[in-house]
Amino acid sequence: VKDAKTGEPLPGANVIISGTNLGAATDIQGQFTILYVPPGIYKVEAHMIGYRAEARTGVKVDVDRTVIVSFELEQTAIEMGEIVVQAKRDLVQLDVSGTENYITKEEYNATPFANRIEDIIGLQSGVTGNLVEGDIKIREGNFYEVGVLVDGFSTVDAKFNRPIFNISPGVVQEIKIMRNGFNAEYGTSRSGIINIVTKDPDNTFHGTVDYQLTPARRRHEGPNIYDPQVRWEYRLYDGPNAMTGDTLVLFEGKHEIVKEWRGWNKRAEELNTDANPNNDLTPEEARELWRWRHRPIKYGNTPGHNVDATLTGPLKLLPWKSNFLLGLRYENRPFTFPQSRKAFDDRSGSLKITNQLGANTKFTLSTLYSEVRTVPTDFSNTQWSNEDRISYDGGSNEIFYPYRKPIIDRYSTLVGGKLIHTFSPTRFLEFNSSYFYTKWHLGTPNESPPDKGRTFGNRLFLDPHAGWIPKDKGVDDLASSFRMYGGAQTWDNSYSRRFDFKATLTDQFHRNHELKAGLQFTYDVLHEDRLHWHNDDPAQAFTWKYHVKPFQLSAFVQDKIEFKGMIANIGVRWDYYNPNSDRPDVKRTLEQPSDKAIYEAMLNGTYPTIREKAKQYFSPRVGVSFPLTESSKLYFNYGHFVQMPPNEALYASTLDAGRPRVQWMGNIHLTYEKTIAYELGYDQSFKGQYQLHIGAFYKDYHDAVNGMVYAHSTQSLILEWPDQRGYQEIRGIEIELRKPIGRFITGFINYNITRKSQADLTVPRFDSCCPIVTDDPNVGVNGELSGVPRPDIADIAPYGRGVITLHGPRDWGPKLGSFYLLARTQASLEVFYQGPQRVEHPDQQFRIENPGVVFKTIPFFSSNLRITRKFDFGQMGMEVYFDVSNFWVSKYRNLPSYTPARIDYFNDLFEHGKENRVGSEDVSDPLLLRTESKTIYRGKLRQYVLGVRYRF
Repeated sequence: VKDAKTGEPLPGANVIISGTNLGAATDIQGQFTILYVPPGIYKVEAHMIGYRAEARTGVKVDVDRTVIVSFELEQTAIEMGEIVVQAKRDLVQLDVSGTENYITKEEYNATPFANRIEDIIGLQSGVTGNLVEGDIKIREGNFYEVGVLVDGFSTVDAKFNRPIFNISPGVVQEIKIMRNGFNAEYGTSRSGIINIVTKDPDNTFHGTVDYQLTPARRRHEGPNIYDPQVRWEYRLYDGPNAMTGDTLVLFEGKHEIVKEWRGWNKRAEELNTDANPNNDLTPEEARELWRWRHRPIKYGNTPGHNVDATLTGPLKLLPWKSNFLLGLRYENRPFTFPQSRKAFDDRSGSLKITNQLGANTKFTLSTLYSEVRTVPTDFSNTQWSNEDRISYDGGSNEIFYPYRKPIIDRYSTLVGGKLIHTFSPTRFLEFNSSYFYTKWHLGTPNESPPDKGRTFGNRLFLDPHAGWIPKDKGVDDLASSFRMYGGAQTWDNSYSRRFDFKATLTDQFHRNHELKAGLQFTYDVLHEDRLHWHNDDPAQAFTWKYHVKPFQLSAFVQDKIEFKGMIANIGVRWDYYNPNSDRPDVKRTLEQPSDKAIYEAMLNGTYPTIREKAKQYFSPRVGVSFPLTESSKLYFNYGHFVQMPPNEALYASTLDAGRPRVQWMGNIHLTYEKTIAYELGYDQSFKGQYQLHIGAFYKDYHDAVNGMVYAHSTQSLILEWPDQRGYQEIRGIEIELRKPIGRFITGFINYNITRKSQADLTVPRFDSCCPIVTDDPNVGVNGELSGVPRPDIADIAPYGRGVITLHGPRDWGPKLGSFYLLARTQASLEVFYQGPQRVEHPDQQFRIENPGVVFKTIPFFSSNLRITRKFDFGQMGMEVYFDVSNFWVSKYRNLPSYTPARIDYFNDLFEHGKENRVGSEDVSDPLLLRTESKTIYRGKLRQYVLGVRYRF
């Protein structure tokens, strides 16, 4: 704060944030510091006796940011009104030394097809994967390397190490995405942090309701999957010659695929002359039974619903000032294809209560609850892995027997408390404690009821469309011998509990130094209880069981050093992990004489165990920002980022009763996986409205988990286990242009190029994917068979995303009387670009003979559109919006699904020097493109959403 005339600093001036109890007085140099300001847009006022008051409006505060607000007060002899000045937006964050994005509720509201916060997060630079299903990657790291915080509380499932986004979009104030380069206070993450900050409750009652309707229609391209032109089975087994037999010829490329059927007369004769009297049928009964069990299932005939509601206001029941914010969310999304459930069902709620216990003490209680009912992503996931994966659109399916797939439920609860005590405007202490519980239930769907079945011959046949059919009550498909029973024989009742305690002290002890130090204790309870019956046979059971209680300690100290020509964030973090459990010692595997012996030892508890020592690691973090001008900066950061391997690698053991053997054993000796990251970036703003970001990064991974095999030289024992010989390198460039403010146009667009190289530890001579450790020291090198480690370079196609919004201001456009037709109307275009992707020739012999030939796809563009109209009714408001998917797409032909036809397609491109035209129709003979498929081109599905957002 300065004197407007002399430029001298004004000590003792009072600076307050309107509408809050936050404020400070200036020091001898006229400077002030106000800490712990929640994210939002504020009005900041400066007052001093003998000077005219001045205010800055539109001051935007982001999480973990320092915002500079300057005042020049004019002397006055009499009391005069304050001067109000619109604050200038700092598009380039000069005090930030890493790559960060801030997502506001306005950006979320403008994004087409956004009904979850994952939809807008997934558009940000460097973020890929299916976020709803927990498969999120930042800069091509692994899914378990991403931390998700809601108001500072972790929502990462401790058992499966996948983030859970169980938050209503309506309560979100801001989302901050950090891609490496984050400060020492953030741990247990190596690729990035997603920090979700909810709104602070208000002391007046108001709320919002956002409803989205997805009309009933098919969610896939092409005709109905039960259309006879799609399913050749209907034409052959129920066609005009089905009784006596028929031949059907299908054409794929230059190939003819012949399907033959001997007829229902012959099939009934076979059934009536075999040894089973329970399947005797007349030809007419056999055909009718097939027709009934393969009748089309209605789908695409139910609409989708999404409701998001918030309510905030004061709590009058408590003796101190207290406000609440309630959020409720419900989503019902019908699956793309018939499944063992009709739809993805998500119900969640949140409650935030702020309590002003005193002038300097504030306590906030936060709760989140979520229930998700859906199906797993695929069949193999429920059989061969101990990980539960929820599906958003249904995933893989059996179109005539959808109940082969299990059902899955996930419940999550977060209860957190945050106590903040302010000692002075420059020093405060924060205590956080939280409890996060995640419960999984995977199991068999309800059994098909007898009253839904039909009797043919002398037997009751259960309806495969009405429920799950037990193996002893099921019958194969009479024509193709496909099993229309069983499956879904996986049960999981695992859970995890996390108790977390954290204390952080922030002290602006000097005008150029902000010190932050903290201590955290985390205690986990991880319980796995999983069973799978292979081939529906209890004798071939696979079991996963463990109950462990590891705990972690961490501490950090960091200093934010601010000078005129440089801003540095320097810190160090200490992490400590204690397994706190007796676990099987995988290194003693070869002491067991056989697969059966180690299986029985694990089963009866006689296998040797060990209590592993704790692990610890110190991680330095350094970030430096060099402001070049008031609107540009150059920054660099370097840091070590560590976290323990996934729990499957540490604790899980897979017992196979069918052989019997131990298929997999975790390795309690594993230590931290480590990443050393470097980043160099440049930010520049133009004309006060545009922000350009160019960044380059490099990540060096080591001590990464890889698979290994223990084996006796006689092969009497074979066991898979994890070690830490893996390594990888990820490097890339990110370019992003943002226009966060503007009268007519706002939005962002980004472009990303990434290259990934990881260790290839295969042993080609023995056709093994990983090294083999044997009990014979004369085999290989000291008993180990291993290949020559070499880099496996993954080709990751460049990609780009963005949202461009055109606004119609209040007083703009054509008029009808006094009414502006386009006022407060906006159109948002969501754009996607997929660059050339490397694809393999489908013929292995071709790949061997032509190792240097590389095929790449043609680029692909697509877009979605949202049209929004806003209305005001006094203090209330309403928005009506309409979304259209695949508004414009480029032409991209789907590749032939029939392997011989696909080989011909690739061979033709190769022969004519068009290896970079995969996905095009640039072939020498049109017959190469002939197909029975009705889904020829990508991106032809058009979906619609109608939404209404009401504010009161």
